[in-house]
Amino acid sequence: MEPSYKEQVRRLTPAQARLEAARCLSCEDAPCTAACPAGVDAMRFIRAIRFRNERRALDLIRGSNILAGTCGTICPHENLCEGACSTHALHGAPVAIGALQRYAADAEERFPIPWAPTITWTDHRVAVVGAGPAGLGAAAELARSGVRPVVFEARDRAGGMVNHGVPRFRCADEVVDRDVFFVKGLGVEIRLGCPADDLDALLEDFDAVVLTGGLGRGKAAGLPGEDLDGVHRGLDFIVTVNADLDTAPDRLPVGERVVILGAGQVGMDLAEHALRLGARSVEATSRRGTDVIRGAAPGEFDTALRHGVSFLTCAIPDEIEGENGRVTAIRGHRVRWLPDGTMEDLAGSTFRLPADTVLVAAGQEPEEAVLPLLAGLKTRRGRIVTDETGQTSRDSVWAAGDGKDGGGGTVVRAVAEGRDAARAIIGWLEGGAK
Repeated sequence: MEPSYKEQVRRLTPAQARLEAARCLSCEDAPCTAACPAGVDAMRFIRAIRFRNERRALDLIRGSNILAGTCGTICPHENLCEGACSTHALHGAPVAIGALQRYAADAEERFPIPWAPTITWTDHRVAVVGAGPAGLGAAAELARSGVRPVVFEARDRAGGMVNHGVPRFRCADEVVDRDVFFVKGLGVEIRLGCPADDLDALLEDFDAVVLTGGLGRGKAAGLPGEDLDGVHRGLDFIVTVNADLDTAPDRLPVGERVVILGAGQVGMDLAEHALRLGARSVEATSRRGTDVIRGAAPGEFDTALRHGVSFLTCAIPDEIEGENGRVTAIRGHRVRWLPDGTMEDLAGSTFRLPADTVLVAAGQEPEEAVLPLLAGLKTRRGRIVTDETGQTSRDSVWAAGDGKDGGGGTVVRAVAEGRDAARAIIGWLEGGAK
């Protein structure tokens, strides 16, 4: 099977990296940096690579984004830094900024890590709930400023949904583990298998709390028949695959025909998982048109088509059919999008898709373990409402990442929000809080 789109991101040799770096125009206004949610100084780190200073390049990246290797691998570069690259406009192809960032992170194996940075610790302590991208970004920034962070993570590995909810074919475990290792080297304490569900108790022991628990559970589609065997929430299915694929792949039979409800990033990942698990036919439905789907993730969409995934667009599922308690098909109808952005049903446009397995990619919601932490906080649609600094409706409590209203969405944005929340806390502590 052809590699996934993200596996095709170029793994550069030193000579290739220097040649690619030489294509950078060193723009004074650096549109690539402006397009990066974390504000990574791409022009400067690319220049460092060009002149064979990978150590300096990685330091520059991690100064803004602690998850250098992870984001170098799975960031949607084509929609962010590379999409804004001036070289793209002038010469038809952007500088491969993502591949260069991954190259700098991989090159870490060739030079010593500066253990340990000299940090003057203060008496302040901050609890960070969640060891995902936002939590690691917050913890690293706090540690660099001498504020002792303690990260509470309910799972047995740090990395959050990057480790558990991103397919391994998109980002290998060792890439994430290396970034986590660097964060721990800053003096960050990460308590694995240690859920935190009592905000009052945390505030008794810590000066402030950063809530970075994300949306770790897939949403239900809300359709009749969703409780049939063979119907799975998409994100939950990926988590199960990541946990069982190496040790018990036979526990995950999908049959020959798989239908995916949703064609976003999770839907694309599910399609590739289904093919890798033996499905012969994979069809993804979307209420949107092909242009919208492809525009959101052009690389993943084109690769899915080459792998044989079919897309039924402008389609609304209405019911999941089954026999003897097991799914057999999806029924729905087609729609048409109007110029004003609304849609209307098309008369007589019903469809039926036979299915052995149905995977629901209808979005994400907080895990049950996170819900007690939301009590007493202002929320909107299950997400924490904050001000522009990330502070919640409760004193001493900040939030960042996917669990924040309007937050997260991509790994790099979650890292940036965690970092910025930490900076706000540092300023708050320096202003005499507690």
